Amino acid sequence: MAEKFDAIVVGGGLSGMGVGALLATGGKKVLVLEQSPYLGGRATSFKYKGFILNIGQHAGLHMGKVDQMMEAVGKPLDDEKDKGFFDEFVIYEDGKYFTMMDKVLVDKPDEAQKLYGALAEIEDKDMSKFDGMTGAEWLAQYVTDPKLRWIAHTNGTVCCTTRKLEDMAASALIESMKVVTRSPITYMLTKGYGSLSQALAEVIKSKGGDVRTRAKVLHVIVEDKKVKGVSVEIGEETPDRTMENIVKIEAPIVATAFPVWDLFRVLDEKLFPADFVKMCRHLDLQVCNIGFSMASKEPLIPEKKFIFADVPQKNDAPLPLTILPTSVVVPPISLEGNHLTEFTCVCEPPFGTDPERIAKTIAEIKEFVNKIFPGWEKKALWIRPFFRWEEPSRSAGRMGKFRPGAKAPGIAGLFFAGDTANSRTVPGLEAAADSAMICANAILGK
Repeated sequence: MAEKFDAIVVGGGLSGMGVGALLATGGKKVLVLEQSPYLGGRATSFKYKGFILNIGQHAGLHMGKVDQMMEAVGKPLDDEKDKGFFDEFVIYEDGKYFTMMDKVLVDKPDEAQKLYGALAEIEDKDMSKFDGMTGAEWLAQYVTDPKLRWIAHTNGTVCCTTRKLEDMAASALIESMKVVTRSPITYMLTKGYGSLSQALAEVIKSKGGDVRTRAKVLHVIVEDKKVKGVSVEIGEETPDRTMENIVKIEAPIVATAFPVWDLFRVLDEKLFPADFVKMCRHLDLQVCNIGFSMASKEPLIPEKKFIFADVPQKNDAPLPLTILPTSVVVPPISLEGNHLTEFTCVCEPPFGTDPERIAKTIAEIKEFVNKIFPGWEKKALWIRPFFRWEEPSRSAGRMGKFRPGAKAPGIAGLFFAGDTANSRTVPGLEAAADSAMICANAILGK
């Protein structure tokens, strides 16, 4: 006899876990299914040589959507216990450090006033008109000063993980600048980003639901244009795929919380309008995160500063670099008596398909870091390079109105979550939380 739930969430990233916890708090018996062995997606932490390392460590939180979501499910984040705050944003350029305010007070203050005045006038309801425009096109209406253009670009690349203004959607750039204007305080979690999913899983289970890893959804079952449940492969995938570990689980509601371009892996695209299918396939463009973590006896950066810099690239746009004194901001993340510093750059394909280029780029980042901190590698106990696929591109034509909403067209009971869908918030973890709340509210009729 098939198991039955009120709702099934496919995908155990931050958005999926958030949808599950919000629905559970709203009275639904929820099942979250995640195909990997761990929860969290890009909001994941893991232990390495006694340190807690985060996936997506550059995605600082902003007292925004994540806080709202955790509050809504009864797991509020405590400012004293759960968070470590950065004191300021600092930009490194030409051998010197500048604060964000230093960079705003440029040679042409009239342009700065014009730019920030324009930002203040744009309301959320009007953002869709900027989804198809590039950041470069929008910025050119207000800015000619290269310093002010650079600070806008730096802000946008870090929040939007799209490194070129010529590619970035103007709406994403505007939203990123509004985020910093509204909440310049950025924080990290003392227990790592993975603690969010752990807390959300506790909520789901405490309300009679369940969370299962190594559970790959093969099909979302639809009959007469209504969701009936899912078929799911439990445990390790086997070459012969015997029916013993494939089960049917019933539910009248299914929320998919994975990239929308993977939707047609579990559903026949013929069930959807052609323009919807085209939209989902067009969104299949991801950006990447490349860099390394470093352990040392002494902190490389003793202050709680979030540092931006640009790594030069021959014949191409520079790689935007963030340098985080992680253990200074959140000491529990480091092995006692040691410190953790993290260096991360936004990039895009073909980095993800070219191992030699990945290695070369990491070497170039290290060489650049040596200009900022001469002899830094000699202080390292270990250096751990990384390369990760990050999130959907926030390029022009791929934001806001060019993404699906929370409800599927033409199929009752099917909903979408995740930052490939219904949120224009930045950065990514805040978008995931916002999307979870939008999706859950649509399901609960709020």
